[in-house]
Amino acid sequence: MTETEALALLQLEPGASPKQVRSRVFQAYQQVTAALSQLDDERQRPLLEAQLKRLNQARDCLLSGEKPSQTLLNPQDFPAQIAVLLCRQGSQEGIYTQRIGNQDLVVCFDQEFAARKYAQQLAKKGLPRPTLEWFDSREILEFCQGYGYGLTLIPSDAAVAPPEAVADTLEGWRTPPS
Repeated sequence: MTETEALALLQLEPGASPKQVRSRVFQAYQQVTAALSQLDDERQRPLLEAQLKRLNQARDCLLSGEKPSQTLLNPQDFPAQIAVLLCRQGSQEGIYTQRIGNQDLVVCFDQEFAARKYAQQLAKKGLPRPTLEWFDSREILEFCQGYGYGLTLIPSDAAVAPPEAVADTLEGWRTPPS
């Protein structure tokens, strides 16, 4: 894929910043994964999976040199503190993630208002309302790297909603080794 094709696919202008690319890729991922979760006709699955593949190619083309399987955001772009959503089920607590392709991404925020709004939207989908917790961004990055999660920062200027289909269990949650 050429840079021109990648920019056209993501509907970006030449010279778009890496942050703009990452934001647009994340929004496009959300749209495609939402369509996958609401799929009525399995014959359309290959088309949607092909769209995910093209989004990955566009991301790789425009953000060459980064490790997109590790994160959708360059660690240097992170603020010192980021907010994550913690979900409680019984006595277990887990960090909110979103699955994009084959990667679970910890969703984080740099602004409290955006995080609280996202948490409210999750609660409207029938999930227990997650709590907002602030962490040093390096701590979250280390957690993600240690457990194989990706990480994405919801830009403060993005109007992002949770996917239509959500899992309401904490299965697969891994606790840190003692």
